[in-house]
Amino acid sequence: MIDVGEGQNKNYELLFRSIYMDSPIGIEIYDSNGKLLDLNKSCMELFGILKKDDIRGFDLLKDPNIPNEQITRLKRGETVKFESYFDFEIVRTHKLYDTSKTGNIYLGVTITPLFLGDDNSISNYLVQIQDISDRKKNDQKLRLFNFKTENQISREIYDSEKKLKNLIEAIPIGITITSFDDRIFDCNSQAVKMLGYDSKEEFLEISALDLYSNPNDRIKFLELHRGGLVKDFDVLAKRKDGST
Repeated sequence: MIDVGEGQNKNYELLFRSIYMDSPIGIEIYDSNGKLLDLNKSCMELFGILKKDDIRGFDLLKDPNIPNEQITRLKRGETVKFESYFDFEIVRTHKLYDTSKTGNIYLGVTITPLFLGDDNSISNYLVQIQDISDRKKNDQKLRLFNFKTENQISREIYDSEKKLKNLIEAIPIGITITSFDDRIFDCNSQAVKMLGYDSKEEFLEISALDLYSNPNDRIKFLELHRGGLVKDFDVLAKRKDGST
């Protein structure tokens, strides 16, 4: 055991009080019933409180700005952390306390039940509060930027696909776009007409294998394609009615 002595204890007390009073984080101390005992300067500035007496006795457990589920957890002795949209109009409407502030802010809140007695019951609540409005606004700007960027990219992709489709359709020869598993993704009207199908929709339902008179030609084409661009590869195509 280390005996720090009465003088050292006094120094620690002054240190902790200085940290409490000068902390840039808003700090509030409540009793076991949730009634406000004290708050530091940062907290007074954050909420626009001019005199401590104007808010002393404020009931933490009845604060309409704290979600009900968090109140329930606090009463169970759990530490809670949450972000809150704080509306000063609610403060005025409910006449919670006099404030010089208007509008709204976003808060990052941590509330810790303290157990300083010997009976394992809640003796106090320690509340730490930070104004996170700037971070929230930046997050919103970032989300908006990402949304606009994604929309712009989507539009550019759509425009590129549309130009490609128009180009394919304008070419006076039959064109099909297929996958390695023999699905047909797209084609132009010339391919539909040349191979005797009634519509593009019907054409897209068939397998790419159905376009080859000799299925082995499809296998050979795919093997060549895996090695790169295929040029001057002639095959005998099969029409819908089986003719070539």
